[in-house]
Amino acid sequence: MRHTLWKCLRGAGIGLLALSGAVSAATISGYVREKGSRESMPYVSVYLEGLRIGAMTNTSGYYVINGVPPGEHTLMASLVGYNDFKEQISVGSETVVKNIELETEVIEIQAVEVQAERVKAPSLEIIPSRETLRGVELKVAPAAVEADPIRTLQTLPGVVQLSDFNTGLYVRGGTPDQNLILVDGSELYNVSHFFGLFSTFPADAIKSTELLMGGYPAQYGGRLSSVLNVTTDEGNKEKFCGIGGISLLSSRLTMQGPLGPGSSFLLSGRRTYLEPVLRMAGLDAMGYYFYDFQGKFHKVLSHEDQFSVAGYAGKDKFSYKNDFINTLFDWGNMSASFAWTHLFSPTFYSHYQFNVSRFQSHTKFKIEDLGISDDNRLFDVDAKADFTWFADDRNTIETGAHLKRHGMRFGEELGSMSYEAFDISAYVPSAYVQDSWRPWPFLTLQPGLRGSFFRATNASNKAFLGSDEAVTYSSINPRLTVRYQLGEDTFIKGAVGRYTQYLFRVPREFYGVSLLSDLWFTCDTSAGPQYAWHYILGFETKVGEDITLTAEWYYKDYKDLAEFNYAADAPQSAGDALVRGNGYAYGMDLSLKKRAGRHMGWISYALAWTVRDFPDLNKDEFGKAEPFYPKYDSRHHIDAVYSYEITKHWTLNSRFSFATGQGYTKTLGRAVIQDPVYTFDPISKDRLNVNRLPYYMRLDVGIRGSFQKWGVKWMPFLQIVNLFNRKNEFARYWTSGDPMKDPPELSKEESVPQLPFLPTIGLDLEF
Repeated sequence: MRHTLWKCLRGAGIGLLALSGAVSAATISGYVREKGSRESMPYVSVYLEGLRIGAMTNTSGYYVINGVPPGEHTLMASLVGYNDFKEQISVGSETVVKNIELETEVIEIQAVEVQAERVKAPSLEIIPSRETLRGVELKVAPAAVEADPIRTLQTLPGVVQLSDFNTGLYVRGGTPDQNLILVDGSELYNVSHFFGLFSTFPADAIKSTELLMGGYPAQYGGRLSSVLNVTTDEGNKEKFCGIGGISLLSSRLTMQGPLGPGSSFLLSGRRTYLEPVLRMAGLDAMGYYFYDFQGKFHKVLSHEDQFSVAGYAGKDKFSYKNDFINTLFDWGNMSASFAWTHLFSPTFYSHYQFNVSRFQSHTKFKIEDLGISDDNRLFDVDAKADFTWFADDRNTIETGAHLKRHGMRFGEELGSMSYEAFDISAYVPSAYVQDSWRPWPFLTLQPGLRGSFFRATNASNKAFLGSDEAVTYSSINPRLTVRYQLGEDTFIKGAVGRYTQYLFRVPREFYGVSLLSDLWFTCDTSAGPQYAWHYILGFETKVGEDITLTAEWYYKDYKDLAEFNYAADAPQSAGDALVRGNGYAYGMDLSLKKRAGRHMGWISYALAWTVRDFPDLNKDEFGKAEPFYPKYDSRHHIDAVYSYEITKHWTLNSRFSFATGQGYTKTLGRAVIQDPVYTFDPISKDRLNVNRLPYYMRLDVGIRGSFQKWGVKWMPFLQIVNLFNRKNEFARYWTSGDPMKDPPELSKEESVPQLPFLPTIGLDLEF
């Protein structure tokens, strides 16, 4: 290690002397695109061989390398799953514009395998707790019906899977509403279908997913826990093509192609067809479906300018109706965005975006003549501008401003009475600045600062304000990321930052299953923002040519968290609907990844504690509240994802999961008390979540084929969920019993099972 470190420092010193001696260091810049489709490629390492200086492409595929001395150099570009790019270029005193195309890597399977030496790209990643998955990696893990990006993300260390029926991301002690979820820069609020069995992201239309699990930089704000940044394909600019699939429960189709020089489109749709299945099962009174639709248009006007228009629409609808009950649940997201990228110069990059987003949920429940319904809507309009100045080889300065308008309405109807509790308009301007500074070749610092302001008024309830003035909050959030290079492939990373959230989600669940749509609220005078501090320390190294080992330790300190107030009756403010408290989370994440070759996959292990401390929850016999573990606290969590290309036509994939059982509140006793006026049955319960369900364990396996015939790629698949049919549980409850029977029917504890042994067959087509 000492020898390697000395070589690194010596090479860095020589590089510094060369750069300092250069009278007129130059700049190399350009876009990296995929050969055959001309799709822009984010997160590609571009560097100069020998000098070991370089850059990583941004989400638009743009890169800048500053401080290049004049002379002949070898420009390299590298990304897992693609052949390395290598080209000699001449650099003088002028800026060099070099666009790069990467070609998909093809693995040849022969009796004797001969492999060329792979280029060893330097690590350019600064941010800790960052995971990026691209197309093929999103489809590695077997799925119940089809590939699901959220399910794949749940195999990463630090991400807890609450149950088989929940696609929410519980990231290092955070809840799903504390994740900032962006699709092409537009925010979505609910990303689950089928009561949590599916997510809203069809894998066929996704270019990449970026998950920042903590300590994320200043350009992101508004959430406490993590950032999920989903980028969809721009569309193939050279030929028309498509991919689709059919399975037992759903069908999907994605089409893309050129629309003139420099233009492309993408259309993707998916819909379930459970209605015939329900009728065959004799459930004629029940109806359910969901759909997703995504579209995108992208246009390259010139090297300096390009723009895109993107949209998403998705909806779930569940109904049950007979002569006695009429029930309806529906919820969905819609969004539209317009983005423009402009280069003022090779070293001054700008991105502008305008978004419109809506989330709506509606619940209706009627028994004979008695009915109750509620309606919750969020409508956002936001505009943002981001600027990146590649100042020199040591500094990259980023800044931007964001203006968002939240509109939130919530109303209820009970019998013949109706009221609108909330009709809130909130304005949230924010701005940030940060600098990626490299004072020495082995040390990189990224200090940042984000400021935000929240102002809200309620048009329907003036008592909400308490005065004639609107409610206002403001927050200053400092951030700092550090990376120190110990050796050629060994790094220490750290991050600290403060985060603020002005939104609250009220989940409505039945034994952990989101049977009802969620409700969202904004801050008001009765409910201020939530806050968190993140502290992260990480270690990264290579233990083989293609194997990376990472270890991270973290601590998150939460203030003014929110839980649903079950005692609330017709809440008139966010404060009525919520109870507030504090919390913290800490732990360690380990991962071992191999992301290329015939054998690929990863193993992750998480050791974690999540604690909540609410003055109104988990009170003892003396009325004193004590800290408790929420149900998503999972002490040990292991995930292993493995894919093996058996032959050129067949690939085996598998996923193994093990987790400590989640906490639950046990019922200790129940009594029926009768008097001449009324009957009631008080229930005695144990401390909140002090008991644990049995450990969770599941093995999924699958096999996928790939055959070319008649100009179409045929991909049949067989997936088996829970191969060993383990009886996993995600809740327990007590039956009512009937003490009036003879003999009396006693109450007993029952468990709610998760997915059993579940085989699925299907066929994907690519043309």
